[in-house]
Amino acid sequence: MDCTFIKNNLFALTEKQLPATELALAKEHIAGCAACSVYVTSFSSIMEVIEKDRKTEPNPFLATRIFQKMESQGAVANHNIFLRIPRVLQPAIAVALILLAVLTGFFAGKQGKQLSQVPAYEKKLNEMKAQMFISELNDEDKTVELYK
Repeated sequence: MDCTFIKNNLFALTEKQLPATELALAKEHIAGCAACSVYVTSFSSIMEVIEKDRKTEPNPFLATRIFQKMESQGAVANHNIFLRIPRVLQPAIAVALILLAVLTGFFAGKQGKQLSQVPAYEKKLNEMKAQMFISELNDEDKTVELYK
């Protein structure tokens, strides 16, 4: 029997699931080997802690406390303004808000378009056309004239 066998079969050894001959040889090796003895003792103490924790009974009132906590948090959530509106009106209000947002965007865009038009530029361009007797200026000409 060697240390690797003990380490590989540690769980079977502590649960006494090895055949009787191997179990006897393993116990003999553990009694003679200090490293394996510490290894088996540590493993056994860990298994005892796990078994003790497994046997711990939960508090019987734990479920009641959890339900009370959930109900109290649900009561706080019911103070939301949208929950006070009847369910039938909620879709109508949502549609009205979306329509309001679209119209606001439309009018804001229209206002921005009006602000971006520069009447002074058009007036100056028309004056230049009249002075030069040109009915139409090319885009290059417009660019050159604007940067003078």
